[in-house]
Amino acid sequence: MKRATLHEDKANNNLDETVRKKVKRAIEGEEEEKVAEETIGEDKNDGTNVAGRVASVHLQNFMCHGNLEIDFDTVNNNCFYIGGPNGSGKSALFAAINLGLGGRGSDNERGNAVRSYVKEGKSSAKIRIVLTNTGSNARRDFGDFVAIERSITQSSSTYHLKGITVNGDKRTERVISKKKSDIDELIQHFNIHLTNPVFWMSQDRSRSFLANMKPSNVYKLYIEATLLDVIKEKYVKFGCDLEDLETILLTNERDLSRKQEQLSRMQEVQQLNDKLEEQKQEVAEIKWKLIFCPSRDARNELVIWENKFNKLVSKIEHIGKKTIENRTDRQRKNGATEDCEKRVIEKKAKLDQCRGSLQELADEKAAVYADIRQVTSEMKTKAEEKMSLKRKIQGAERNIEELRRSMENDVQKNQLLLAERQLETLTKQLREEEQSGNQGAFEKQIQELIAEKNVAEQKSNEANEKMYQLRRDVARVEEDLKSYQATSVDAVNRFGYQTRAIIETLERSKNLFDQKPKGPLGRYIRLRDSKWAMPIEDRIGMANAMSYICHSARDADTLRKIFERIRIPQKELPQITIMKFSGRKYDRLMEPPADWNTVYRQIDIEDPDVHNAIIDMCGVEETLLIERDDEARRIMDGNAPDNASVAFTLSGAVAHSSSGGRQYRFYANQKQNATARGLFSDNVADKKFDVKDAEEFITAKSREIADFQSNCQKLENEAARKRHEIVQAKLKLSKHEAVVEELNKKIRYARAAVEQQQQKVEQSDEQADIDNLVSFDFSQLSRKKVDKLKEKEQEFKTSLQSFGDRQATLKSDEDLRLKDLLSEKEDLEKLREEIDALDAQYEKLDTNKTLLEQQQEKLYGEEIQLKTALDAAIAKVEKNKALAEKPVGCDDPPEMSEFPPTEHAENRLKEMIRKIERDCTQIDGNVTVETINAFKKKLMQSKRLTGQLRDFIDKLKLRLRNRAKLYPNLKLMTERRVQRRFLELLDYRKFNGALRFDHEKRTLNVVVHKKDAGPKNDEKDEDFEESHSDSSDSPPAAKKKKTQKRDTNEIQDLKGLSGGERSFVTAALVMSLWEVMDQPFRMLDEFDVFMDMLNRKVVMDLLVKMATEKFTNNQFIFFTPQGIKELDTREGLQIFEMPKVRP
Repeated sequence: MKRATLHEDKANNNLDETVRKKVKRAIEGEEEEKVAEETIGEDKNDGTNVAGRVASVHLQNFMCHGNLEIDFDTVNNNCFYIGGPNGSGKSALFAAINLGLGGRGSDNERGNAVRSYVKEGKSSAKIRIVLTNTGSNARRDFGDFVAIERSITQSSSTYHLKGITVNGDKRTERVISKKKSDIDELIQHFNIHLTNPVFWMSQDRSRSFLANMKPSNVYKLYIEATLLDVIKEKYVKFGCDLEDLETILLTNERDLSRKQEQLSRMQEVQQLNDKLEEQKQEVAEIKWKLIFCPSRDARNELVIWENKFNKLVSKIEHIGKKTIENRTDRQRKNGATEDCEKRVIEKKAKLDQCRGSLQELADEKAAVYADIRQVTSEMKTKAEEKMSLKRKIQGAERNIEELRRSMENDVQKNQLLLAERQLETLTKQLREEEQSGNQGAFEKQIQELIAEKNVAEQKSNEANEKMYQLRRDVARVEEDLKSYQATSVDAVNRFGYQTRAIIETLERSKNLFDQKPKGPLGRYIRLRDSKWAMPIEDRIGMANAMSYICHSARDADTLRKIFERIRIPQKELPQITIMKFSGRKYDRLMEPPADWNTVYRQIDIEDPDVHNAIIDMCGVEETLLIERDDEARRIMDGNAPDNASVAFTLSGAVAHSSSGGRQYRFYANQKQNATARGLFSDNVADKKFDVKDAEEFITAKSREIADFQSNCQKLENEAARKRHEIVQAKLKLSKHEAVVEELNKKIRYARAAVEQQQQKVEQSDEQADIDNLVSFDFSQLSRKKVDKLKEKEQEFKTSLQSFGDRQATLKSDEDLRLKDLLSEKEDLEKLREEIDALDAQYEKLDTNKTLLEQQQEKLYGEEIQLKTALDAAIAKVEKNKALAEKPVGCDDPPEMSEFPPTEHAENRLKEMIRKIERDCTQIDGNVTVETINAFKKKLMQSKRLTGQLRDFIDKLKLRLRNRAKLYPNLKLMTERRVQRRFLELLDYRKFNGALRFDHEKRTLNVVVHKKDAGPKNDEKDEDFEESHSDSSDSPPAAKKKKTQKRDTNEIQDLKGLSGGERSFVTAALVMSLWEVMDQPFRMLDEFDVFMDMLNRKVVMDLLVKMATEKFTNNQFIFFTPQGIKELDTREGLQIFEMPKVRP
């Protein structure tokens, strides 16, 4: 198989060294695997010799040989027998060939160390082996032969690889390499397996193998000889290498993507360069139009004046209309008030009339009661005259009853009198208490004390506020002084007094972190323009400037422990933010257009991770920098550019954008000392600070604080005293109010008692009269008198009932009229309030009208000024136009309808000039069309190579999948070829048998029996099929169910064979393995050690026949200590007889 190669153009190859190594390793892995497969392939005896055969061996001071040289006639022979008695150095020659080709000392079973192979008494040894380099698989560039020399000393061994070229009788040698790796590569190229036991069957291996042919040992020999496990391992390793190649290829594709982005940026720079001329033309046009702005602005001012004047006139007219409406409303309200007052008077008169009717009714009722008493008196008189007898009988009872009633009435009247006297006494006491003036005095005293207390508290609060302000000023100056002193010692201490200690501790403890923390963040920031120092410091903030970032939570915990160990105060403790360190800056930022100045564009951040942290924590890419406050207000209130959320000004003001559904906000700077602190400058001189003035300021303010503190204490004491006096006065007032309330309560009770007694007396009188009237005995009177008295009685009752009904009706009428009167009074009060409001409105309208008329007079004066300014502006335009050069494509005068306001246009002009200057500095002069084309060409070549590599890897993956798929078939075919050759070789001794593989148990049973006692041929074939039934990799078609029982004469463990027969079987197995393997030469040492003469003769003839007839292009070297005279002379056979080595 030809070696696969990848042709690369070194000039345009952008694959790194790792990719090339991985590709080479993958190719070599495929080569090794293919070589292994080819060695197990079909016979390749096509008459072409194989390169890598041993042409000669030269030993110096190697083991028992002092100087031995053997030349193999590889041109005419391919089978070589080397005989000689024990001690003649055959095994030494065997080991020398292996060691000379790069083998290890431990593989040759003569010593673990290479130095042990040096002849005793000598300091060094040398092995020279010449290999053929003609035929298939030859290295044409090395010459006709290849010489490998290995020099061995007690401490080391060295190699020389030489190429030999034969030109007639002239031989030319040249050193090709001295590296062991190059020799290993050549040995691998020649397909020489130095560790394969089948090709290097040494003396000890032969004896061990013959003595212990366990199934597991035989299986191990089979696996090592056929390299089946090696092939499987190579597949796995080859797959891993392909995965590594895939990973590296993906990395390379990402690099190509980044280079594609770099090409895009280069093209953008070229486009930016092309746009510079257009921007310069636009700048010229803006300058030209700015010449005409004064006259335009003057006309606009005049238009604005006209609008203001018209609005003012409209306002005056509007106020006039409002005044007329107000006058009308007041007239209407006054009329309604007069009507309401009339209704109140009328309803009050009706109420008085109703109350008069009630009084008249009461008088009539009193008259009726008088008549009743008169009638009663008359009836008593008549009764006394005509009832003498009855009086004598009933007089006592009537007199007693009358006496009782009279007594009860007198008691009630006395109680009424007492109640009235008590009420009069209480009323007098209340009047005296109210006239004493104690309550008013108490209330006045409380109000005065409260006013004095408020004054004292206000003075105390003002003094405290001033004192606290002084303390804040002193603390701020002390903080600045302390910061300045610490910064003077070390500039990095501007981020905290112990910053230097933190940095040094981090440096000493960096091994404790996965990645050393970075901070303080402000240390990595530098300003491009110092005039923006204060707004940039305000945006980033001291807390963020002095903070640290950590790669992991574990690093953050370690950093906190370091802070605790340094004992940083809690208020000065830096913030810690956890974020993965990527080492790459964010490549996509949400920035405003390039013509806007931002915080991000005014700073340089050295570290990419700090750069990302500042972006995430502060949003500097979305923060505009604007010089004036009014401009910031105008821009951020609805005119902010995209991706701009906030703006800072030089004065320290902050304006928040109204875009994106947010609310517009503006905050003016309230700080007394609106200067930068120099956070982002290492130069102490940049911080203007006078230590002497600061110390004098602290001393003076401290004295003021002491004075204020003393004054505050006095004021607090005075306020406390006033509060105590207020409490005492309120107690006195409460006691007085309690006395008054008690008197009122008693008066209410007394009035209730008087009313109750009055009712009782009236009821007693009325009842007495009526009882007296009806208690007479009318039987003694005349009928006429009785009738007359009855009529009067009825009249009295009817009158009393009528009086009750009329009184109830009049009382109800009185209540309704009183309620109606109160409602009218409320309406009257509302009308008066509305009239007062209209009067106030009228006064306000009159005042506004006066002010507007004054403004109108002022506008008349402004009109004259504006017209004068317009004339001056027109003259100025004409003058400047004469001095300027009109740009190409502009009119005179230009179209100004869509031109922005002058201030905005000037700002636009400044921004464009700065942008042009900035673009000029950013544009790489080396970026030209030629460089872009060259870079693009190189990038396309790299992409093409990457695509080729991608195709190559895909092909290798496909090949690997195919080979892994065919691996079970390869394993099966190998078994069958070994089995077939083994049976053919057994047939030379009239043996029959089989090789039974069990891949799960990793055993190989060698089954041998004689033909005269063994199974029949059909049974032999059945055994052959069964030998594959245990293979896990064999296809189902190869499996066959056992149908017959094995013959009892089978010899499975070879113990029934003689030593010679067992050696013959072993030799047959080894030769069977040679059938499926391919190596330039094969070597056997003392293979006939246990053979009898018959089997030895058979095996030797078989080996010679196999070598000279079947594998004529390979070399076979056999070592035997026994005689070799019985070998028949044959073409292709060369025999060496080694004499016994003399000591």
